[in-house]
Order: sequence, then structure tokens, then C-alpha cells
Amino acid sequence: VELVSSGKAHMVMKGLVDTSIFLKAVLNAEIGLRTGNVLSHVAVFDIEGFDRMFLVTDAAMNIDPDLETKKQIIENAVVVAKALDTCRRAGVKTVFLEVRSSNIPALHIYHGLGFTSKGCRKAYYQDNLEDAMVLGIDLELPPALKHQPEKT
Repeated sequence: VELVSSGKAHMVMKGLVDTSIFLKAVLNAEIGLRTGNVLSHVAVFDIEGFDRMFLVTDAAMNIDPDLETKKQIIENAVVVAKALDTCRRAGVKTVFLEVRSSNIPALHIYHGLGFTSKGCRKAYYQDNLEDAMVLGIDLELPPALKHQPEKT
């Protein structure tokens, strides 16, 4: 979180850190990432057979949001959608992440979202020398969908 806040990194990925610890760092007044806007969650789904990704936003973070909060939640999701589009346009073909080999629920979720196994980093985690499973997902559209005219 501190690296992103200082501009030395571009994004934060939660991984296996407890949510309370992760959010405490994100919300920290000195090194956190608060901007004054509403903090919300965005999940991205790449579903086989569709020519676009689906974004689900704020499934459980903001309980009973008012209209202004809903507006900010949507604006946050638009930022994520634009970032994904920028990656695709910049030629980013695959996004990678790593997951502890013991985190079976996370591995199932990522595989269900279309991530595939790309390798293993032996003894990657310093706390217990556990292996990290490397997963990746393609951002490039399948060839059959690339040349379709855009819908207006």
C-alpha cells in the first residue's frame, strides 16, 4: 500500500492477507490510498463465449448506499474498466498473479474466473517457504471475436 501511495508501484493486490489488515493499510491516514471518494469493490469476470468482460461492483462493502454513494461506486467501476481497456490497447496480453499453494479456495475462484496455471515458484513465501502458484489470464480477445464490427 505504501509503495502505491508513494508512486513506486501502480496497484495493490490483496492476496492471502487478512481483509482487516489489508483495509487498515488502505485506510491509513498517512500512507493509505484514501482519496475522499467512496471505497468500493470491483470483481472482473471474463466469461467464455462473450466478447467483453463483466464487472460486478460493491457486492458487499457499502450497505444501503445513498444516491451519491452509488454514483461514486459506479465511477470507481468505470476507472477499473478503463484500466482494463488501456491494458488491452497497450498490447498487454496476459495478467499474472500468484497464490499460496495451500489457498485452495482462492485457486478454485481464480480458475473459475478463467485464470490458468502458468507455473510454480518454489519456497516463494518467506514466512513458511510455501510455494506460490502462478496463474494468468489472457486479456486479448479470441481471434473469432477480434474482427467483429463494434456495436453501436
